[in-house]
Amino acid sequence: GEAPFAVLVIESEEIQHFTRSLQETLKQLTTSLGLGLSRYYEQRELEQAKAEIEILARHDMLTHLPNRRFLEEQLEQAMARAERHGKLLAVCMLDLD
Repeated sequence: GEAPFAVLVIESEEIQHFTRSLQETLKQLTTSLGLGLSRYYEQRELEQAKAEIEILARHDMLTHLPNRRFLEEQLEQAMARAERHGKLLAVCMLDLD
């Protein structure tokens, strides 16, 4: 989606309200807001990249089908489930190299 858009407006009818101290405080506030937003967007991008890497690690890049690593993980889980429930597990593998 689109990035949020925000505008911070501070106004006064009297120019003397904008003292050096207030100007410095506002400058620090805007810097902090900018850094906070930058960190937020970087964190989101990092999480998206990690999710993409996880998908790529478990799927063939050409066909996008699950790869051997994915099979091994799923097989381990299926074996543990079968053992936990006292069931048999049958596996048929066909390698098409």
